[in-house]
Amino acid sequence: MKFKVNLAWEDIIQFQIFHTMNTTMNKWLKYLFLIVGIVLISISLMGLILIDIGIIYIICCIIGIITLIFPFTFYPLLVKYIVISSIPKDSIKHMIGTNIYELGEKRISIKTELTYGEMDYKVIKRFVNEKDYLYIYNTSISALVIPKRDLDNEVIQKIITSLERKMNSME
Repeated sequence: MKFKVNLAWEDIIQFQIFHTMNTTMNKWLKYLFLIVGIVLISISLMGLILIDIGIIYIICCIIGIITLIFPFTFYPLLVKYIVISSIPKDSIKHMIGTNIYELGEKRISIKTELTYGEMDYKVIKRFVNEKDYLYIYNTSISALVIPKRDLDNEVIQKIITSLERKMNSME
């Protein structure tokens, strides 16, 4: 099966953001922020009710509230900023542009405007079907990025079915 997509710099950025936000460490970090926030708010409320000292507990409560909302509001923005600033466009220019993928019997062939490569199905670590992208991981941090915007639903379903079948037959 052969298909063609146009890969943009923004697609690589979206993959890096997705990958960063879905790591195990990042998930535990969110829980840690929630726990710290709840503890800080609890301590500050108990201090305000029982001791009535005031300003220290109010500051502690404000920090607790910020800690509670940080993982859901500011952290994704921070990750996006870090990812964008850490990936120079020149370093990924060989991936940008028209990419032609061919799902063969034993491997995936990838032809870009500047390079050609192949990936055996047995090296695929995992396959992720996101809303706008398909990610085919060949290592824990590297993946083929396939934007769905250039493909119709029938082709996307064929790709998913083919990859799942190939990955299951390799186990």
